[in-house]
Amino acid sequence: MSNVKEQSVAFHKSGLNCAQSVLCSLEAYTHLDPEIAKNISEGFGGGVRCGEICGSVSGAVMALGMAGEHPTAPLSIEMTNAFKEEFGCLRCQELLEKFGGKGRCNDLIQFAAETAEKMLNK
Repeated sequence: MSNVKEQSVAFHKSGLNCAQSVLCSLEAYTHLDPEIAKNISEGFGGGVRCGEICGSVSGAVMALGMAGEHPTAPLSIEMTNAFKEEFGCLRCQELLEKFGGKGRCNDLIQFAAETAEKMLNK
């Protein structure tokens, strides 16, 4: 397990939501203060609190933008396509239904954090 994957799960186990966990685990790339990262991404957990796009994806896209090394729009498309290919959809509500609740959230978080890291290291 990569360091980013371990960190993302540790953040989630500490009580952060999916978006916060992914964004905070990528601090080495974003250089965001952890408290600022938590505050920025807090409302994106639970699919922007309404079951829409998975917070893991939102956190990864925020990190891609904050890293500022590459244009964010094409990376966002690459991220969402990779996530859909891996899990079949992007919507939090559908993912929870498909995987039987929050039990698989750590898998989603790890995938998003690791994929974002790979994209940033290209």
